[in-house]
Amino acid sequence: MADEKKLMGEFLSELKSADKLKAYVENPEKAMTDFGLDEAQRKTLLSNDLNKIRHEIHKEYEKAKDVRLLPIPLQHIMAPQNILASPPKED
Repeated sequence: MADEKKLMGEFLSELKSADKLKAYVENPEKAMTDFGLDEAQRKTLLSNDLNKIRHEIHKEYEKAKDVRLLPIPLQHIMAPQNILASPPKED
């Protein structure tokens, strides 16, 4: 039996864990790949386009089994890039 497709919303929810957030900050592409997101999902999240991310998450959840999606205002959806800043580089 094939595994269910991983969802971007699930991935973003996992980032509440300090270990997973640290892994994402250190290597976003690896963290998303290890979670099981496909190339299109990774590209969407890395786009930093909140409208696109929101739209794609809604599309994913419409297709997902046993998942209820509540309306979420755009200002409540944050891509990891928007909430994290890289530490300043030392000269």
